[in-house]
Amino acid sequence: KADVKGVQAVVLVPSRELALQIGQVFKAMGTEFKAMSCYGGRPAMEEHRTMKGMQPAVIIGTPGRMNDHLSKQNFDASTVSLLVIDEFDKCLEFGFQEEMATVIGQLPDLKRRFLTSATDAEEIPQFTGLNRTIKLDFLTNDVEESRLRLMKVVSPAKDKIETLYKLLCTLG
Repeated sequence: KADVKGVQAVVLVPSRELALQIGQVFKAMGTEFKAMSCYGGRPAMEEHRTMKGMQPAVIIGTPGRMNDHLSKQNFDASTVSLLVIDEFDKCLEFGFQEEMATVIGQLPDLKRRFLTSATDAEEIPQFTGLNRTIKLDFLTNDVEESRLRLMKVVSPAKDKIETLYKLLCTLG
């Protein structure tokens, strides 16, 4: 039986450094969701104790360490509904296909899956479980109707707080 309940998202990353970086950024965002990083090179039992105490909603980890925690049922895999494979191209390049497939196979209730990559994958491997994909490319120069409108408000330094207050009131 799993000791930790409520993990909602798993983020797979190709390296310890990236797991730590994402964990730090996540904490710096100040959301109500607790996040922790899991990676090789330190005792898995130490991570398990941290999981039990903190009960994270998000676990960021390398494929091998995630498989270790999943196989030991250190958290309830059935509560995970979101999977992100960050730097997907690097995960493939580093040969994590089998480990990633094993992780995905142990997450029975995934509702959403995201693959992020700096390069375009020619083919998305079957093990991802993605059969209907939507590709987002934030580097295109296509000028479409923007859903974002940028406006500038100029204010003297002495009135910045009052201007900000009035702006917020105006925006609702």
